[in-house]
Amino acid sequence: MASERMGSVVSVSLTAAGTADRESDVLTWREDIRFSGRQALALGILAEVMNAWLGPYEVLSAFTAVPFPRKKDERCRERPVRVPQVVTVAGRLESGALVTEHHSGVVADKESPATELTVWGTNGTLRYDFERRELAWAPGGAASRFSRSRRT
Repeated sequence: MASERMGSVVSVSLTAAGTADRESDVLTWREDIRFSGRQALALGILAEVMNAWLGPYEVLSAFTAVPFPRKKDERCRERPVRVPQVVTVAGRLESGALVTEHHSGVVADKESPATELTVWGTNGTLRYDFERRELAWAPGGAASRFSRSRRT
């Protein structure tokens, strides 16, 4: 994603926070390994986006959590949740840019849910809001302001 306008990508932050797994007693199909396999949240589809836009990871580490470890299935049987409800990823892209990702399906408040990618380059910052389909750009400099454009 290096360009004259953006410069070299230095670091990247991805946040994907939602409420899909928030109910503490109902097992959703996304948390049930019988239906979703080991697909955690939107991690896979967002990894494809990151790879297409910024290139592959050179190295990464991931940490997972299951804050609600037992839930009831469709027959009201208590079952263990074996699919992560929270995932944090840290790594370095082949370009050298450092990346942090935070994925959560257990956000408690209604204001936090968001999926947003921020890319910091040597010449400016780019933000993309996946829900609003808004792209925002701030050029480098002390008085930088984001200008927004809607994508459809």
